[in-house]
Amino acid sequence: MGDPHKRFSEDALRLMRTIRFAAVLGFTVEPETLRAVHDLHETIGRVAKERIFTELLKTVCAPYAVEALRAAPELFFCAVPQLKNLQDVPQNSKYHMYDVWEHTLHALESIGTDDPIACLAILFHDVGKKAVRTTGEDGYDHFFGHAEKSAAFTDEALRALHCDNKTRENVVELVLLHDTAFPKRTAKFRRLLAKLGYEQFYRLLAVSRADSLAHAPWCIEGRCKALADAKSEAEALQKADFCLSLRQLKITGKDLQAFGFQGKAIGEALNKLLDAVLCGQLPNDREVLLLHLERYTQKHK
Repeated sequence: MGDPHKRFSEDALRLMRTIRFAAVLGFTVEPETLRAVHDLHETIGRVAKERIFTELLKTVCAPYAVEALRAAPELFFCAVPQLKNLQDVPQNSKYHMYDVWEHTLHALESIGTDDPIACLAILFHDVGKKAVRTTGEDGYDHFFGHAEKSAAFTDEALRALHCDNKTRENVVELVLLHDTAFPKRTAKFRRLLAKLGYEQFYRLLAVSRADSLAHAPWCIEGRCKALADAKSEAEALQKADFCLSLRQLKITGKDLQAFGFQGKAIGEALNKLLDAVLCGQLPNDREVLLLHLERYTQKHK
C-alpha cells in the first residue's frame, strides 16, 4: 500500500473505505494506517456526499460495524456532522449504563439484521439527546422530546447525504417511533400496525429491541418481553389476514355510491369503516358493513 498518509491524501474516500473493509472483514486496521485515518479525517469533507453515504451504509450494515466505528469515530462525525451529537453525552439515569455513543454502538451490535433501514435508524436514533438533555434536582438526566429531535436531525443528515426519499422517510419514521411503549391498547396497536405496514412494524420492533438491549440490565427483560408479545400479536394478525387497509375492506367506493355517498364523503366513510374494523367495533364482513351503512343512511336522512 505504501505510505498511508500519501494514499489517503490522493483520495479521501479511502479513509472510509479502509474502515468499511474492517467492518466487513473483521480485521484490525494496521496502527500506522489507523494513525493516518485519525490525522487526515477532516479531509473527508472534500468527498461528494453520495459517496460518503454509500460507504456509511455499507459500514453500518457490516458484521463488524461496531468495532470499526469505535476505531475511528471522528471520521464519521466529520463525514456526517449530525453524528457528532452522539459524542460526549452522559446518561446519568437508572435506565442507562453507557454514554450516548457507547449506547448507540451496543444497540447496533444487537440489531441482528443487515437491513439498511433498521441499521441507519439505530445509528441515528439518539442524535437528538444532546440537544434536549436536562438534569433534574434528583441528579438524573432527562431527554424529553429526544425522539422528535433525533428524527429532525436524521432527516437533515439523510437529505444532505442525498439518500433516496423512501429510505430517508422510513428511517426518520423509525427514529421518531423508536421509543414507543408496548403493550398498547388494541385499537392503538392496530392503528399503528395499519399505519406502518408489517415490514416497517417489524423493523420498529427490531430497532426498539436493540435499543432496549443497550439499556441498564434491570430493565431489559421487561422491555424485550413487551416487544416479543407485540411481535407475536402482529404475526397472528398477519396470519389471519386481518383487515388493516382499505384494499382489504370488504366493501368499496361503489358500494357507498349506491347509498348516496359522493366525492370526498366516499373516502371519509371508507376510512371510518376501516377504523371501526381496526378497533373491533365492526367485523370485516360485507353483509354486516352494508347493513351498518343502511342503518346509517336511514338515520341521517
